[in-house]
Amino acid sequence: KPISTQSSFSLFISIINDYGVNSKEVKFSSVLQGGCESFVYVLGFYLSYAGIKKSRHVYFVALVSYVLFYILCVFALIFIF
Repeated sequence: KPISTQSSFSLFISIINDYGVNSKEVKFSSVLQGGCESFVYVLGFYLSYAGIKKSRHVYFVALVSYVLFYILCVFALIFIF
C-alpha cells in the first residue's frame, strides 16, 4: 500500500478499472484501503496533541499491528470470498 492517500486512491481506481467493480481484487483492495489509514500521520498528530515526546515504541507497536492487520484481512477475505 502506498504511503500517500492520493497515490493509494489512484492505485485503487486503477484496480477497479482493470478488474471491474465486483471482482475479488477490488473487494480485497477496498477492505485494505478502508481499514488502514496512514498511521504515521495519525500517530504523529495524536502524540503531538497529547504532548508525548518519547514515542519510539508507539511507532513500533503501530507498525506491527499494521502488518498483522494486513495478514488477518487477507486470511479473512480468502475465507469469506
